[in-house]
Amino acid sequence: MKKSITILAVAAMVASCNVNIDSVEETGKMTEQAISFSAYLNRGVTSKAGAAGELTTAGLQAATAGFGVFAYYTADEPYTGVAGPSFMYNEKVTYSGGNWIYEPVKYWPNEFGAAAGSDEIDRLTFFTYAPYVEVTPSNGMVTGDNASGIAALSRNSVGGDPLVKYIVNMDPGSGVDLCWGVSKSGLTASVDGNNNHVAAGAPYIDVVKTKLGDKIEFDFHHALSALNVQIDAAVDATTAGTDVDANTRIFVRSVSFEGLATKGALNLNSTVAAGPLWTDFSGTGAPLAEVLTVYDGRRDSKEGVEGAEARNETPTGLNPVLVQSKPYSSADLSVGVTKTVVNLFNSTTATASVFVIPTSEPLKVTIVYDVETRDDKLSTLLSDGVTHGSTVENSISKTIQMGGTDFTLEAGKKYTIAMHIGLTSVKFDASVSNWDDSAANTNLDVPQNAN
Repeated sequence: MKKSITILAVAAMVASCNVNIDSVEETGKMTEQAISFSAYLNRGVTSKAGAAGELTTAGLQAATAGFGVFAYYTADEPYTGVAGPSFMYNEKVTYSGGNWIYEPVKYWPNEFGAAAGSDEIDRLTFFTYAPYVEVTPSNGMVTGDNASGIAALSRNSVGGDPLVKYIVNMDPGSGVDLCWGVSKSGLTASVDGNNNHVAAGAPYIDVVKTKLGDKIEFDFHHALSALNVQIDAAVDATTAGTDVDANTRIFVRSVSFEGLATKGALNLNSTVAAGPLWTDFSGTGAPLAEVLTVYDGRRDSKEGVEGAEARNETPTGLNPVLVQSKPYSSADLSVGVTKTVVNLFNSTTATASVFVIPTSEPLKVTIVYDVETRDDKLSTLLSDGVTHGSTVENSISKTIQMGGTDFTLEAGKKYTIAMHIGLTSVKFDASVSNWDDSAANTNLDVPQNAN
């Protein structure tokens, strides 16, 4: 990086050919200027702060969250998506004392200035994501549990746009609301001479030194869709409101979702106008729509049997109150689906969401559930293998529509799907006809015994 200063000599000793430097005037504005950040969360909600759950402004500012920054120094060349993160790699920026701080502090390249001669213009490009995760830079793998949520970042030695690799978790309490950051209000100002041209809603690409006190101001946007699925039973009606008979239980076996992706990589070179750029997990193609099934953990049709088999029957993803996991004789047998609205997933809060990767495919939902009725007069057994009764398995599929047309999930939006299990009781009706007294009487002659 070249630097230029002008030296003013006020006295010359010609005879000795020496120059006595009386003063040095700095004309190239070469004072070091630290790079500062600020951050906001677009469309923030106020439900839960922190790395797990819906990310809020308060959650972004929490000490356990913060955001990660990738910075690319390309000297006089524009950023073309080929350079590597030579200036910052997953730099953690946290909120403390009203300011966003990071370590070690980096300074703007100082080469350009109207009063100093230079052959080049220094350019920096910034990309960011939230919430921050710690990774091993050489392989990009998360140092903690990476079974779900943010699993990895692109390596520090790899050129090109940075990627955040993500795995969906269908537990509302464990899902991570992944966000990416862009310019909040655009950027045009620079020190002098070569203004920046960063549009609002776009990443900070090819930024030159800003004015003293200016900050790189990130506006974070949600890269995932939030999906809240609620379930209840509608008995003899189109909506819930009537209790299921005390002898009957409705147990959910599984729910499948089509039209979403469970694994993908977010390219941080994304704009708000175009939406988040999702690729497959390797980062080479579009994310593939999959069939994701959340099931009850039943094995060998022996739900609720005591012993080792029962210990393997842990509900996976579904709300435990909807799952048959104990014998009918248990005092704490699950109530199953009732008229009360509950979360389909494992949460006591009906409105809690899971985070999924949207695709261009329509959303289709398939639910499999059992309607079980105790009846000691039957020889057939219920799912616990002990209690007598009848079991009817139902499998219902529906492509979700809005306004009469199939719809696809969009990033940054929260959807609520209300599933009403329609249950119509088997009814009987009976009537007794009166005898018809108007019928003609007929005399029947029979033999008479003599006295």
